[in-house]
Amino acid sequence: MLTAKDVGPGFDQGICCAMAVFGELAEDVGLDKKTAYKIASGFGSGIGYGNACGCVTGAIMALGYKYGNFEPGQLEQKEIMKEKREAFLKEYKKRFGHFNCQEHLDNLNPMDPDDRKIIDERELMYTVCPPMVAATCEIVRSLL
Repeated sequence: MLTAKDVGPGFDQGICCAMAVFGELAEDVGLDKKTAYKIASGFGSGIGYGNACGCVTGAIMALGYKYGNFEPGQLEQKEIMKEKREAFLKEYKKRFGHFNCQEHLDNLNPMDPDDRKIIDERELMYTVCPPMVAATCEIVRSLL
């Protein structure tokens, strides 16, 4: 089982929450970790604006890779993906209250230089994010 301690390494070396989640789940959904990292690399810090948490985007990427429709007419598969996404979002919101990166980080935007200084001083990327990555992976694995 993935723990917060397992996740921490890499955050100071360019790995974001979206990469950590999708990378951790990659093998579970039939993808290699390097490809998952590359796909998720642009989604960190709430897609660069403190919006949708990387845990959320990484999880939905993993679910989409496993269950998503990929051709016109796959309406049944689209419905399966929608159900998986809704189940994930419901459990995530139950555990964390909201979906935005900035809200998870005490309403500090990781892309704002002044806010980032506070985030770094308070080590929020190491105290908030790793437990969320671990919990997010647990939620997704329960849906796979």
